[in-house]
Amino acid sequence: ELDGIYEAEGKKLFTDPWKVRDEYWERISKPEATDALLQRWAVVEQPKRLQALRLLEMQRGRLYMLTSCAWFFDRVTGLETLSALGHAARAIELAASFGRELSGGFRERLRLAPAGHRRYPTAAEAFDKLVGPRAVPLERAAG
Repeated sequence: ELDGIYEAEGKKLFTDPWKVRDEYWERISKPEATDALLQRWAVVEQPKRLQALRLLEMQRGRLYMLTSCAWFFDRVTGLETLSALGHAARAIELAASFGRELSGGFRERLRLAPAGHRRYPTAAEAFDKLVGPRAVPLERAAG
């Protein structure tokens, strides 16, 4: 679902959404490189920059949530899996800024997965108790 949002919205902002995503991935920690990247690939003016960065960050979260070490273990309460679920939550949060609400469907899918932990019967319960409280709303982060 995240890829569908990215492609639909990315076509409005970039000449080639997938190429810009791949190049962004290589330059995440270099703000000056990100500026050059957006100048090279963007098809919109500066006011849409935030929207473009949200899309790219959504894709980053989507890629991080698929980290193989996160899904190697039987328990979703391990550090690696919780980290991947946190990245998924961030990608879902960013998808909402494009008018797509994915959290309900995500939690429904997590309810089908056992958590592998006696305190949390399902992955959804582990997510709600261990990942949800770590989320920092924008207002709190700014404060």
